[in-house]
Amino acid sequence: MNWPNLIKTGTLRELRQAFLEGAPNLAPDSRGFPLLHHACMREDGGFRAAKALLDAGADPNEKDGGRFRQTPLHLAAEQGDLELAELLLERGAEADTRDAWGNGPVWKALHSGSLDVQGPRRGRYVRMVRLLVEHGAELDRDNEAGFSPRHHLRHPWYEELREL
Repeated sequence: MNWPNLIKTGTLRELRQAFLEGAPNLAPDSRGFPLLHHACMREDGGFRAAKALLDAGADPNEKDGGRFRQTPLHLAAEQGDLELAELLLERGAEADTRDAWGNGPVWKALHSGSLDVQGPRRGRYVRMVRLLVEHGAELDRDNEAGFSPRHHLRHPWYEELREL
């Protein structure tokens, strides 16, 4: 069974059937991406697939083996997927983990939210930042380029987060 393809593109019905037939191989794919990362990148939201993988023993803090070195929480934050982020945090994801460039999930949420300033998903990014900060994400820790998440908070579109 090709678990990465099933996790990325399979219907929930197909996923449910596959899990009934046997536990997934949680090993990363040939590019170094664990199955949980594939679930978190699903366009239709990967909550159910991620939950099933976490129940099967997937590590919520495992970084991808590619050049990005991101965790599933980075991906959830980047997409503004609050339900998925809450699940990952409940299962032990570290809110302030860093990728290859020193960016944490809160940076990903702030950056993605700044690209969607007037968009319909804007409020989700604001709530995502609050959620991550509540769980210990640092706003003043610089990335490799010397910028911290607080740098984003100086922009007018993040006025409602300035008290953080």
